[in-house]
Amino acid sequence: MLALALVPTAMADTTPLSTPLPAAPATTTPPPVLPGNGAVTILYKFVPNQDLKYAMQSTTSGSVNMVGRSMPLTETMTADYHMFTKSVDKDDNGTMQMAIDNVAIKMNVNGQTVSMPASAMQNAMSGTTVTMSPLGKVVSFTAPAGSAAQSAMNNVMSPGQMNNLAILPDHPVNIGDAWRGSMNLANLGAQAFLKMTLNGVNSLTGTNVANIGVKMYMNITPSSATAAKLSGIMNGQGTMAFDLDNGYQKSFNEDMTMNLAIAPPTGAATNRPVQGGNINMTINTTMNLLSATILPAGTSPIPPIVPTQTAPAPATGTAQ
Repeated sequence: MLALALVPTAMADTTPLSTPLPAAPATTTPPPVLPGNGAVTILYKFVPNQDLKYAMQSTTSGSVNMVGRSMPLTETMTADYHMFTKSVDKDDNGTMQMAIDNVAIKMNVNGQTVSMPASAMQNAMSGTTVTMSPLGKVVSFTAPAGSAAQSAMNNVMSPGQMNNLAILPDHPVNIGDAWRGSMNLANLGAQAFLKMTLNGVNSLTGTNVANIGVKMYMNITPSSATAAKLSGIMNGQGTMAFDLDNGYQKSFNEDMTMNLAIAPPTGAATNRPVQGGNINMTINTTMNLLSATILPAGTSPIPPIVPTQTAPAPATGTAQ
């Protein structure tokens, strides 16, 4: 993915994500020296009116087993993804609008093509605003009332949880250094772990780009006994290319496996038999930077909401 390696890459790390990082030994071999002045600082550098436009693609394959019936599923989605910085505060936090456009979706369930209007996916993110720190912590998140984005955040996170996890390290790092974070997603009944490792630094078109290994692990064990329960494991592994000079992500690639079980509700009266099921999916997601553009003040690349297509109204009047 990255063009020219200037330094060796670190050995693969197979330590479980939930294992704490070991204490440093009393004596260590000096870490590799990176180009320039040694250890590197990895931070987002938000610029007002900058639009980062990415080509995004996700491919999903797997099966859903419900009511004793297994249904194979495949889906491919492509889109342009925008991160537009509206403003930067005194602490260098960037407030960004997120949006997608040029959406194309292909889905097949149990051998049948399923229609997925691109406008529905595009509108789901319209109006979404995120304020993020230079370390990648989400300081605040807002979405239009009743939108899919707001519903997703409310179902996963409680207030105050968003800024508990930083994506980037809070100190300079050398090749082979790892940093970790975790988050308790109480609403989902899940514990999420993140581990990132600096694998190398490369030169692309005159800028230094960090090659970062990414691992994600989520264990879902809800405690509610009165609602349908989702439990299981999600594992993800991939790489991120981060432009150290300009302070933004150039590319991202991740493969995720999802093995979840759905238990029926208990302790609740029902007139119908309720059965459980399971979901087994493999998801590949890629994002590649298309452009980084400073737009004139007062302009925005965020596309407008696309009206949902409806059937034309019947004609009225008297035939002549």
